Amino acid sequence: MNTSRLASGLSARTRRRAALITALTLPLALMSAPAIAQGPTPPPTPASASTTKSGAASDPTLKTAWDKAATSGKPVEVPSRFTETMKVWATPNGKNLRAELYTRPVQLKNPASGAWEPIDTRIVTRDGKLQATRVKSPLTFGGRGTKHLVSADGEQGTTGLKATRALPEPKISGSTVTYPDAVAPGADLVVMALADGFISQVVFRRKPAGPVTVRLPLTLPEGTTFGTTPQGLPQLKDAKGKAAAAPIVLTAMDAKVEASPDEGRTSPVDARVETSGTTSELVFTPDEKFLADTAVAYPVTIAAASEWFGGGEPDDAWVSKNSPSTNNAAAGWLRVGTTSTSADIARVYLKFDTDDPALEGATVVDADLWMWNYKSGGPGGQLCGNNLGSIAAAQVTSTWTLNGGTNNLSWSRQPSFSSSLQGANAAGYNYEADPASWCAKEEQLVHRVTSMARGWIERDEPNHGMVLRALSESATINWRQYYSSEHSGDPYPGYRHPPTLMIEYTPAAHPPVDEISWFKVGEGFPDDATPDEIRAVTHRSNTPVEAGEVSEEAADAMQGAATEFVENPGVAFARPDDVSEEL
Repeated sequence: MNTSRLASGLSARTRRRAALITALTLPLALMSAPAIAQGPTPPPTPASASTTKSGAASDPTLKTAWDKAATSGKPVEVPSRFTETMKVWATPNGKNLRAELYTRPVQLKNPASGAWEPIDTRIVTRDGKLQATRVKSPLTFGGRGTKHLVSADGEQGTTGLKATRALPEPKISGSTVTYPDAVAPGADLVVMALADGFISQVVFRRKPAGPVTVRLPLTLPEGTTFGTTPQGLPQLKDAKGKAAAAPIVLTAMDAKVEASPDEGRTSPVDARVETSGTTSELVFTPDEKFLADTAVAYPVTIAAASEWFGGGEPDDAWVSKNSPSTNNAAAGWLRVGTTSTSADIARVYLKFDTDDPALEGATVVDADLWMWNYKSGGPGGQLCGNNLGSIAAAQVTSTWTLNGGTNNLSWSRQPSFSSSLQGANAAGYNYEADPASWCAKEEQLVHRVTSMARGWIERDEPNHGMVLRALSESATINWRQYYSSEHSGDPYPGYRHPPTLMIEYTPAAHPPVDEISWFKVGEGFPDDATPDEIRAVTHRSNTPVEAGEVSEEAADAMQGAATEFVENPGVAFARPDDVSEEL
C-alpha cells in the first residue's frame, strides 16, 4: 500500500455501531506487495513524512506504537485493536493506521495470558487425542479402531462426521488427516482442519472395481434436522423449518480440474440424508460411468464442507457459468475470468467486516485487495505476464450468503453489483510457467479499492462485499486462480495466504480521558453511558452479554450490571483518581 497517497479528505462520520469487542486475529508478518504484479515493493514511509498527529494521539497505546514506528521506520503492531478477522499496524508517519482484514478468523486471544496467538491448523496428539493445534472451534479426529471421524465443538454444541466401520491407522500431514482405504480399496477418507470448521473428502486414488456408496453418519447442531430445498437438495434446518446451512451440493473432480478452467473432468454427485430415529447419514454414490471414463485423471475427489451441517461459514467463494448451482465453498482455490474453448465465466465473491468499532469515524487514506495468485491464463497461450487481460473489482449492492438461505450464492443466484469497476490489474503469475520468466512464481496481485472502502467506512454504505470479475467477459482466455481461505497447504503456514483487504486510515479521535472506563461496585454504568461506550469497556457482569450488536434496550439492561472495577487496556481511558486499582 502506497502510504504517500493521501485521501482527498472526505469527512468522517462517527457512527453508532454497538458491537461488543470479541477480539481475535492472525499475527502474519506485514506483507508487502506491488500495486502491479511486477513492480517494486514500496519502501516504508519515513518518519518525517508527517508530523501532524490525529485526534487519536491521546491514546497512549497508539502513541507508543507510533513512536516505535517512527524510530524504526517500519509499521508496528497495535494488538489492542485486533479483532477476530483484523490486525492493525501503526505507520511511521505518526498519524495513520493500517488494517489487514481477512474473510475468516486468523488469530485467537489466549484467555490466560491475553496475548494474541495465530490460528494453527496442524494436527497434533494432545491428551491422547488427535486435535487441531489452535482453531476457533476445537477439532478432534478419530484414531485407529474408532468410528469417530471428526468433531467440532461450537456455539451450538458438537457437529461432526462418523464412519460406518472402524477406521484404519490415520496418516497425518500438517493440517490433514487421511484414513487410507476407509471407504473402499483405493478410496480414502480425508479431513482437513480449517480456522473455524473442517472439510471432509472422499478421495479415489484409482478407478474402483464397481459402484461405491459412501455413508457418513452426521452429528448435527442442537435443535436442527435435515430437510430438503424446493429443488430436492438436502439441507439442514432449524426448529422453525428455516435454512440453518447451505444445501448439500457435491461434485466429483478429477486431478486436472484445478490445473486450469479448460482442463479436467467433473461430475455432479447425487446426495441425500437418511434419518432413522436420532441418527442422520449423508449418503452419496458417485456416477459409475464417470469413474470408469478413461479420460478421467485420478485421483478423483468429492469434498463436503462443514458449513453444510452447521460448521464455520467462509466469506469467500466463486461461481461459474458452466456450474450454475454451486459456489465451490469447499474448494481450496478461487477462480475468476473467462475461457474460449468452453466459454465459461467465473467470478469471485468476497466479504470483509468493516463494521468493527476500531474503524468507526475513520478517514480512509487508501485500500487495496490482495489476492495470492498462483496460476493464470491469457490469450495466445500465455501463462503469466503483464498483459493477460484485466481483472477488476465491483461493489456488491445486495445480500448474498453461503448459509443456504434465500440469498445463497450460486451463478444462478448472484447478488447485484455496481457497473463501476475498480482496481483493474492485467498482470498474472503462474508457478508452472517457463522458469526463465519473471512471473514464473506465485505472488500477490493487488486491486485498488479505496472508493469502495470509503463508502463502507466513511459514508456508512451497507457492506455486501465485492466481486472480482474479468473487465470484459467475452469468450477469450483471461483467468486467474488464487488461494482461498479454505486452502490448507504444507508446510504450515507457508501457503496460507487468504484474501486480504488492506486499509490505511486516520483513526477517529477517542472520547475524552476519564469520561467513561471505570465503574464503582454496585453503581454500574453511568446513566448517560451510550451503547458504544458500554461496548468499549470490557466488564464482568452478572448478566453475560453475547458477542454481537448491543441495542439500546440491551444497553439499558446492562446498567448497574458491573460487579467490580474492570479496565479495557485497548481503550484510552484513564482510571479516575478516586478509584483504587483493586477492591
